[in-house]
Amino acid sequence: MKNSCQKYINCKPILSEVSNLLWFEPREIANKLVPEILTLEDQATYGVEYYFGMFPELHAFICGLIREKRPSKILEVGVNQGGSSVVLLQAIESLELDANLYSVDIEPNLPAAENVEKWAPHLTDRWSLKYGKDVSAYLEDIGGNIDFCVLDTAHCMPGEVLNFLCILPYLKNGATVVIDDLLIPFKLINDFPLETAGRARIKKSNAASMIACSVLFDCVVADKLLPNFCARNNPEIPNISSFEVREETRKHINDLFLALLLPWKGIPSRQALLDVQMSLTKNYPTHTVAYFMNVLDKQINFHSDIKNLDDRAKAYWCDLLKCLVIEEGAFAFYGGGNYCRKLIENWLPDCLLPVAIFDTSKTERFSIGPNQICNLNEIAQWTNSVSKIVDELKNNYSTMHMVGRNGMHKYNNQDHAMMSSILTVENILNDNLKNDPWMINIDAEYHEEKKDQIKALKNLREYPKKIN
Repeated sequence: MKNSCQKYINCKPILSEVSNLLWFEPREIANKLVPEILTLEDQATYGVEYYFGMFPELHAFICGLIREKRPSKILEVGVNQGGSSVVLLQAIESLELDANLYSVDIEPNLPAAENVEKWAPHLTDRWSLKYGKDVSAYLEDIGGNIDFCVLDTAHCMPGEVLNFLCILPYLKNGATVVIDDLLIPFKLINDFPLETAGRARIKKSNAASMIACSVLFDCVVADKLLPNFCARNNPEIPNISSFEVREETRKHINDLFLALLLPWKGIPSRQALLDVQMSLTKNYPTHTVAYFMNVLDKQINFHSDIKNLDDRAKAYWCDLLKCLVIEEGAFAFYGGGNYCRKLIENWLPDCLLPVAIFDTSKTERFSIGPNQICNLNEIAQWTNSVSKIVDELKNNYSTMHMVGRNGMHKYNNQDHAMMSSILTVENILNDNLKNDPWMINIDAEYHEEKKDQIKALKNLREYPKKIN
């Protein structure tokens, strides 16, 4: 009996040989235009490819595609320093293409405009730069019939996925889309040394969230090209890929909308979301836009639910101090630890900062912003006497009530603390200050000897006194 099952599934190679496609010349010319990073310190800080943003073989891949496809309208999303823009412009120049490059970046303070004008002024007549907003805000001005697109933006969800959904209606069938940084989660963890200057060590949890490029490449329905820069017998997964837009891409675009349900790293700015919504509304059916808005609502709720403790604490303290109508310079903090440090340095506005901070164990490390931490025993010296603090609270802050051992910062027993609270509640309910909680047990002495315990109990009955 013949076995109808094959030994293996005969699929095509995932990685494609592209040695004949690569074109290094535009990058080599650009190397002479763009200044080198001269110092070892700068190389450690920014990397040797700082101005270009890509290694030479990646630019050779993109330029090889431009040489093969000969596009007339190129869109570059993600510009940074402008080095890649120079390479793309040089490719257009070298091929003598009747083409224009449209570069877009969401960053408002972008060095690319100045850099490209300085490095390659002879190429800028083919170049248009738009920045400060999401790409969706500029697509109508750029217009349709885009036949080549380089995507290199946020890398975190929704990032490139949402970018492509907005760009797709403006792409021709047969347009080539290039996606950079497929391997960025692995590169961020492995390639940067722990103490590299200028680069923060990225936690694995954060690096693992940078999947937008892979999600787009994996989910889009298109003719895909994953280049193999090595010999056939030594395949290497590349950091760059491309695909060609077909009618099937548009037919199955729902796959990418579904991918938006993956948890987002963060929520784009309100302006960016408004621009995206307008772009989607113009180019997609109503039910598709409604689905996107539903996804957006879930993502916003998701991020609201998992707000970190710092955010919650910040909101709590700001609301509390505002409700108390505390004015500048009207209060002090007791406790100068890490929590207080976060409160002072990160959470509270300048108008709600305390005039002093006290701690039971003052050391040299205690210094928070403009406040030098005082020892609790220094309160009397700071104000001349505790009575002045009490008088200040009574005379000027009648709605602030200090009760208990922590609130009054004085040693007493549990029953004294409870009595101060009971009498304070009476004051609040009766809207007067007949009871003086500060007079509870002021003369009692606390020692371990039994004879002094008797004296302390006796003094308990002598207070509180009524204020005349």
